[in-house]
Amino acid sequence: MSIRSLIEKLRSPSAKWSLGALLGIGLAAGLMAVPTFIIAIEIADTDEFCLLCHSQDIGLEMTGRPHNDNFIGYRVGCAECHLPRAFVPKVIAKTQAGIKDVALTIVGTINTPEKFEAARMRLAMHTWEKMNENDSRECRYCHDQEKWDPAKQNAKAQEYHAPALANGKTCIDCHKGIAHELPEDIAADHQVEGLDF
Repeated sequence: MSIRSLIEKLRSPSAKWSLGALLGIGLAAGLMAVPTFIIAIEIADTDEFCLLCHSQDIGLEMTGRPHNDNFIGYRVGCAECHLPRAFVPKVIAKTQAGIKDVALTIVGTINTPEKFEAARMRLAMHTWEKMNENDSRECRYCHDQEKWDPAKQNAKAQEYHAPALANGKTCIDCHKGIAHELPEDIAADHQVEGLDF
């Protein structure tokens, strides 16, 4: 195909439609698709959506935990801890998690509560590794270390926070089990002794 024939084809891409009409239709479709996609992502960020698949394995275990039941009355949702806030990283993380969860369910790795419990330590380790890699970014959206008033923290928090931060620790190094039950086979070096949630 010559350059001249390519230019002719671009000018009249169809016997019925002009280039302008096709571009207009494409632009209109794109303008409708973007808000639809954004709304779909927002729906997929809700706990109700997460619990469509996770109701049998982790849906009920947040009850009584500080991120669910606390004195200020704020309940932290699944997406607030498990997804970045920025839109593009959120879409990437949501897509990766969705593919992984669907695949593990289809092949039968975590399709029953018993199988999920058997895989809990491996799944937890993966989440903790991601949180260590990003310096517990999702924790820090709400828990801004720059605004902490150590004098208002309880004695245990004061005792642990300063040395942990000085030694490069991140939130998840000590606060595993803050939102979910710890795996039964968790090694002692994965959880700070005496932190009960």
